[in-house]
Amino acid sequence: MSINSQTALVAGASRGIGLALTRHLLSHSDVKKVYASYRQENTAEGLLAINDRRLKTVKVDIADTDSLMALSEELQVRRHKPDLVINCAGILHEGELQPEKSLGQCREESLSRLFLVNSIGPLMLAKSVLPSMPRNRGCHFAVLSAMVGSIGDNRLGGWYGGGCIAGTCGASSLPNTPLQPPRRWLAQPAEWQPSGHCAQRPGPAGWPTENAAGRYDPAVPVIC
Repeated sequence: MSINSQTALVAGASRGIGLALTRHLLSHSDVKKVYASYRQENTAEGLLAINDRRLKTVKVDIADTDSLMALSEELQVRRHKPDLVINCAGILHEGELQPEKSLGQCREESLSRLFLVNSIGPLMLAKSVLPSMPRNRGCHFAVLSAMVGSIGDNRLGGWYGGGCIAGTCGASSLPNTPLQPPRRWLAQPAEWQPSGHCAQRPGPAGWPTENAAGRYDPAVPVIC
């Protein structure tokens, strides 16, 4: 199968779905360049070990304005124009931040962190890469989502602040739910229209990686 992309960018490619997508893109000879971002080197060993001249790894935190600005400048200085951007970045576990099993476990600072990374982050990523995306051919900006963010398909409750864009498995996901309107709006503005730009939100997504204790556990997936 041919992938109609000259330059691709995968955000959150250190492991899990993001790493798998990066490897998949590199397996296609018609893909000329792949940017793959990671947040921490100690969780990106698999990505950094890939030996392919088409791969450019970049350290990016989608919740950090300076980091996103540096990515935008990198693309513009090198005149690389990504026509396929896939966001797989998000958090579920982070230090003491853990999925809530009851409403009483919800903490404002934890929920704020989840919203910043999982809901606001993808919107800011779009803002950063849009100026570099080509205008003379069709492009795609995709944000991975999870079923836990569905308003209509939330049957079990719990994990109020849990879930992430890159494939967590929870029952209720506040940060993922408010991501739905921004992604819907992303497909509408005039910036996308001249050459058939398209914003997408594929999902659900799930991938077994490691749990918060660093032990492999297929039942407790986390993010890239």
